[in-house]
Amino acid sequence: MDKVFKVEITNGEPNGYLSATFLDLPASENEYIQAQIQAKVANSEKMETEVLQVYQGPVTTDMVDGTPFSELNTLAAVLSQLDNTQEFALEGMLKIRQEATGVQEIPVSDILHMADNTDRCMVATHIWDHLALGHLLYETELMPESAARLLDVTKAGSEYQNELLTVCAHQWQRETKGVFVSQGYVEPDPEFLPFLLGQKQSQDESPQMGMSP
Repeated sequence: MDKVFKVEITNGEPNGYLSATFLDLPASENEYIQAQIQAKVANSEKMETEVLQVYQGPVTTDMVDGTPFSELNTLAAVLSQLDNTQEFALEGMLKIRQEATGVQEIPVSDILHMADNTDRCMVATHIWDHLALGHLLYETELMPESAARLLDVTKAGSEYQNELLTVCAHQWQRETKGVFVSQGYVEPDPEFLPFLLGQKQSQDESPQMGMSP
């Protein structure tokens, strides 16, 4: 199982830093017990865990600041099992949440729910700007009919066509709440979007997307 987080464990005492120990997550129960012993943890309720490094995946240290060890370990175990496409989708969902709330920290329970619903996002690799998105919309016949008819009679690659593609892509992104991330473009399922925006729990159903994978 690949490691996701490097954490520092201290016992919560004023001089706890003297016996601080480091552990890579996900960790086994035996590894956790050994870390507690090395950190001289007498009271597990006072134990403090800090994420020092993220080895892989889209979750950052700011998102999980102050999270208890058990939750971090569970999250690390789930993240270690995600494939590249799932990580791609999760990165987009996390960005949507942060941009909507203006808060870097995200509850681990919400991250786990997102990780369990990565199939409710459309992902498009190598689509990093609005011009590229506009081309994708046009090529997949998702462009508004009026714009598509105009594009049909414009010169391919012309400045006018590029401007029109970019404008249409901006409007599409605003309406769908899609985001550009490291691997490309992520667009959420509209029924799952309220949860991503931090408004309410998502529905159990997974309806049609605005775009197809």
